Amino acid sequence: MGFRFYRMLLLYLLFFPLCLQAVEFRFTYSEGDHYRIVTEVSETVKENDKIIYATEILNRIAATIKGVSGDSGDLEALYQISEHLHDGSGYQWSSEDLVRFTRDAAGVYSGLPDDAALPSVRDVPRFPDFDISVGESWNFPAEEVHDLLPFFGIDYRLRIPFRVFYTYSGTERRGEKILDKITINYHIFYEQDPVMTVYEHPDWGDEYPEKIVGSFYQEYFWDREAGRPAEVEDRFEYKYYLSTGNTYTFSGVSRGKVVEAREMDREKMAEEISRELEEKGIDDIAVTPDEGGVRITLEDIRFLPDSPVLEKSEIGKLERISEILMRYRDRDILIEGHTARFGTEESCQILSEERAASVASYFQEMHIRGESEIVTRGYGSTRPLGSNLTEEGQKLNRRVEITILEN
Repeated sequence: MGFRFYRMLLLYLLFFPLCLQAVEFRFTYSEGDHYRIVTEVSETVKENDKIIYATEILNRIAATIKGVSGDSGDLEALYQISEHLHDGSGYQWSSEDLVRFTRDAAGVYSGLPDDAALPSVRDVPRFPDFDISVGESWNFPAEEVHDLLPFFGIDYRLRIPFRVFYTYSGTERRGEKILDKITINYHIFYEQDPVMTVYEHPDWGDEYPEKIVGSFYQEYFWDREAGRPAEVEDRFEYKYYLSTGNTYTFSGVSRGKVVEAREMDREKMAEEISRELEEKGIDDIAVTPDEGGVRITLEDIRFLPDSPVLEKSEIGKLERISEILMRYRDRDILIEGHTARFGTEESCQILSEERAASVASYFQEMHIRGESEIVTRGYGSTRPLGSNLTEEGQKLNRRVEITILEN
């Protein structure tokens, strides 16, 4: 009994210090690295405390380290926002912005223009220059940028400072990895004097935010080996008090992950796919490398007239494309719809979006990709490859393009 006790005590003394070992948290950068951060957001919007809208949003950030200077990285980040379509076809493209900035090892941003809307949250997380033990807390100032244009029609970015509070909670197994868990929370408060607003922003009109109150809580999972986050889970609520007396409340939860992107040899991949299609005797599918990845163009793809429903004869094309896509399972895809010019611009736009969504639905039903791994976009008749006055030109314009994305 005594021997067992001392043995347990020895094991405890050997391993207990490891549990209390302090951790150094630093962002690390390597030129040429690229990865993507994919976040799914479930959001509810209330007007005067009554729900008026609920949606799901896919935020996709494709980041590349363009250079390294000392302990700082120069990042190029393509922010893509897509909104969920409640017809089972996944997410439809909404907007995108390419942003360049610098971030140091502690997490502090620099090099952003004063009127930049993205990144909307800056200097979070920020790490101290000392090692951190389990249970230890720290805090730093940070900033949120609220772009008033999308919702309020005001071409202005509000920059709201606040203080962030962090606590290191120790390690946690997430899938196959052991990650460090940090809890992050903060509150924001903004209030504008109505008289000063009229004086400083006479172009804002009669309705604008006079006060904003918000809260944010996040569980942040850090990959110590990679020197960057691996996963995040958060909840948020922001309430806008407008000059007209109305209020708008945005609240929700989100879950995000960092996906490492393998280097893509776009030229080689395009050649391999083209060769396979040629061997199968398929001559109406073109494959080309482009700046986003490898584009597969389904030329003259047939739908029922003025409809997003594929003709049965076209399913074979999608089956063959599915075989190819499954070989690159770790890469997301973009599906773009195009139409020949018939009817109004609006009707062409809607039809192109619906047709891209129809192809996306097929890939999801066949389990080729999940919802968050496909984004669709329609261009209507705005990107013709041929003349809409000829049958041959119409075939070129009536197409669906599938891009296997590099990042």
